[in-house]
Amino acid sequence: MRFRGDWSRFGSSKTFKPINYPHHQHQYHQYQQELLLQLSKVLYTGDFSRQPDRHLLGAETPHVNPDVLIVESTYGIMVHEPRKEREMRFTKMVDEVVSRGGRCLLPVFALGRAQELLLILDEYWEAHPRLRNIPIYYASSLARRSMHVFRTYINMMNDKIKKQFDISNPFDFRHILQ
Repeated sequence: MRFRGDWSRFGSSKTFKPINYPHHQHQYHQYQQELLLQLSKVLYTGDFSRQPDRHLLGAETPHVNPDVLIVESTYGIMVHEPRKEREMRFTKMVDEVVSRGGRCLLPVFALGRAQELLLILDEYWEAHPRLRNIPIYYASSLARRSMHVFRTYINMMNDKIKKQFDISNPFDFRHILQ
């Protein structure tokens, strides 16, 4: 397979020297890296959301014009229901389960998502005194360590969290145990 280096159909005026790709599958990755190294601007971003959540601002659009954009994406082009509706559905389900004596296990691997769910549950428990005798635990050592970052960099959070921080640190939960 031979790459000719004409990217004009992708809206780029860049041209590249030809690269001969081998026919062995395990070597493609090496040549993909070689191709990317020949570019002048590559923008790589992790998974992001343009919508603000409980603690973080929505992602801003960078003012760059990259030749290649690499985006990690969990949800891709999915359209989500509004945040308030998601939160109400989530807290209603948790409330129903624990009110009948059940237990909820929420495996959350994304660090920002873990903190967001803890904020939601802590606020919900505060607003519903009948639930306060039901403990909430988080048992992730990684989430625990990352909590230090969230407590330290309050200035990077949204306005609600910043205002709340003037009174007390919103990540010092009242109803959540470690």
